[in-house]
Amino acid sequence: MNEENDNRKIPNTAFSVLLFLFFYMLIRMFFRDVPLRIATWRDVVLSEDETVIEILLPTILYIVWMLLSLWSIVRLLKGKPDCVVCLRWALVFGLFMALGRVGKALGKALTIHVSYVIPSALLLLFIVVFLVYLARSGAVKRIYPVSDRRFSPGGWIWVTYLAIWIALYSVSLVQITKKNRNTQKIPVAELALPENSHCDGRILFESLLEWEVSDEELVGYDGEPYSVSRHRHESDSIILSVWCGVSEKARHSDYMSVLLQAIPFDISWPVEEGVISDTVIDEDQCYIEQYKCETDSVSFTWSFSVRFDSRSNKYCALSLLTKRSSLDSDFENSVRFLKSVVFDLTPYIKEK
Repeated sequence: MNEENDNRKIPNTAFSVLLFLFFYMLIRMFFRDVPLRIATWRDVVLSEDETVIEILLPTILYIVWMLLSLWSIVRLLKGKPDCVVCLRWALVFGLFMALGRVGKALGKALTIHVSYVIPSALLLLFIVVFLVYLARSGAVKRIYPVSDRRFSPGGWIWVTYLAIWIALYSVSLVQITKKNRNTQKIPVAELALPENSHCDGRILFESLLEWEVSDEELVGYDGEPYSVSRHRHESDSIILSVWCGVSEKARHSDYMSVLLQAIPFDISWPVEEGVISDTVIDEDQCYIEQYKCETDSVSFTWSFSVRFDSRSNKYCALSLLTKRSSLDSDFENSVRFLKSVVFDLTPYIKEK
């Protein structure tokens, strides 16, 4: 029996090469990806881009997968009968992760450069080759008979991991689906709007001013363009702009991206004074930035604020450029406007 187990520890050359490459891939991913993910988690949480759970959960599942994969390799080196089952589980989960990476890399390859997809494609190809080898190799079937792999302890550990993975991501999927449903644009013709209200199908606000409405294209934090609706009002002493867009998460980085593109082009920098603050309105995260600036020797105050809807992926941003005003009064006006914005338009749908 001991001799049989010792023989099981000695795979053929092809198996040895593939196993070594898989081990190297795991070690490289561990020392490259884990510190990067931890740094990203820290930066994201500090900037309030995502909640702790949203960024920490995938990282934990990712680390557990790597540890279980290394454990599966150790079981193979010890000659455990279920080592092939464990190795297949590790490769299948790696296959799904590689497919996700290829999908993300394809987006960059189409918009930036094809080289972005090559590392992910090579990783995917390697995992597919290893899985095919395990399924077709006669040496593997001879050394590790299929009859020894059924109902193995190692397999049940991977099944438990799969169950936890499915449960957690199912809850996340339900929440995402609900948010996406609440984000859908409703045709304005199907809404019974109050008097003096303005609506683009996603948000509603009331105002006695005359507004110019247009569709514009902004560039997101990830470099991808997306469309927004814009309401604009201009007079001698004030310029108002209201943007309504969709952000998959209430990201501070998305807010900064819109802010930079909303800066009035004729403002001269540096500014004299700046105030940055944030607040919560009805469980919705809001950010406000205010500056004193000047253009053509005329003093202005510029306030930019945004409110992210916690029940959908929608946001509303306000740019307020005024003459002969103060930061305090503009702050109050910005907060008052953000409070008046209505994201849930279902009560205004006409009865059929």
